[in-house]
Amino acid sequence: MVHVLAPQPPDRAELPVFLNIDGDVGEGAPNVNPQDIALVQYMLRTIGDRPGGRAIEVADVLRQVEPTGVMDDRTIAAIRALQSVRDPGTVVDGKVSTARGYTYDGVHNYMIVAMNHSMRNRYPDAFPRL
Repeated sequence: MVHVLAPQPPDRAELPVFLNIDGDVGEGAPNVNPQDIALVQYMLRTIGDRPGGRAIEVADVLRQVEPTGVMDDRTIAAIRALQSVRDPGTVVDGKVSTARGYTYDGVHNYMIVAMNHSMRNRYPDAFPRL
């Protein structure tokens, strides 16, 4: 089930809350919750529909994702594509993990956090009211 996470204290003024998933989604993940899968798929597709920064390089792959709530090869390919254009050192494993704060190692954002940030930048009037 999707939920809102508000890490305390917030260390990101531009993203004090974000939409999180309860279980990992993607390649090698359990993929048991359709709502988690659908949120990731929706974000991938929406980022692809209005790409910015390096996401422009992979927009065609992102736009192929349909938010069905069922894991498929297109979703895994889109996760990998988006991971591949992130900061150096980003793990490209085709999986979106549940966030436990903003970063998983003190430096790199969880993928779900980065996707929320992308959504906020592209749709400031709507985020986080999706």
